[in-house]
Amino acid sequence: MAGSGYKLFNAGDILTAGQVNTYLNEQTVMVFATTAARDSALTGVLAEGMVCYIKDITGNGTAGACVYDGSAWKIVWSEWETFTPTWSNGVTVGNGTYLSSRWAYVALGQYKLEVVFELGSTSAITGGVELDLPIAIDNGRAATGLNIVLFNVNTAYTGMTGNKNANTTYVYCVNTSGTYAVRKSLDATIPFTWGSGDRIAVVGVLGTP
Repeated sequence: MAGSGYKLFNAGDILTAGQVNTYLNEQTVMVFATTAARDSALTGVLAEGMVCYIKDITGNGTAGACVYDGSAWKIVWSEWETFTPTWSNGVTVGNGTYLSSRWAYVALGQYKLEVVFELGSTSAITGGVELDLPIAIDNGRAATGLNIVLFNVNTAYTGMTGNKNANTTYVYCVNTSGTYAVRKSLDATIPFTWGSGDRIAVVGVLGTP
């Protein structure tokens, strides 16, 4: 079984079947092409603490590493994967461009998100901006896990997030006109008059269920 610890083999030692199955097999990093290949190869021999490297862990050619926690395989790391963000409300993409649009697993139950969108001449901010997330989150954690910066020429404005649900987050600016700073929905003129070259940056770490 896994968990036998470390053994230094010396010349002339007899290698037993049990040692092969523990020290040399279950306690190494196994490599598989896909998660399906892993599951097929390890049927009936799973043990808590197993680690494997998957060459294509998402189905899009992105490599990653998994650990078996005794009941299921959990992703603990992956390469960056690019994607095309979806704004479910408030943004007309038009001929705007993404300076960055990618995500990656960075720890057990956590992934990092980077979205930097630059408006073009036919882009627009229409109000109530909502960004769909590439991976469903543990609802309630997006507000503390993402940093929002809104760029206008040489000025950067601080933004905030707020959960709509496990798949979508609101993108707000910060209104400081009152006694306390509060979040406020974006629109065509908030926090500035949006135009070509302006940017929305959404960067941070999110928690998965």
